[in-house]
Amino acid sequence: MKRISVEYIGVIASPNGEKQAFLEIDDNVKTIKDLLTILGYSEEHQKYIIIKLNDQDAILENIVENNCNITLFLPAGGG
Repeated sequence: MKRISVEYIGVIASPNGEKQAFLEIDDNVKTIKDLLTILGYSEEHQKYIIIKLNDQDAILENIVENNCNITLFLPAGGG
């Protein structure tokens, strides 16, 4: 098992409506894409999510390590 924290910024919805969650995930969750899938984000929506991994820009293929911090948010829009 891996322990991670996930922070939700702005309008992105967490599965439980929380702004931050501390999770224990199975070791078979290898990438951020795997994590987003188990959190309930469809593959279609995953491509729009901006991801930070330990405060660094990240992509869906980045590896999820034990004790990492992941921040998720959507790009700002308007018009």
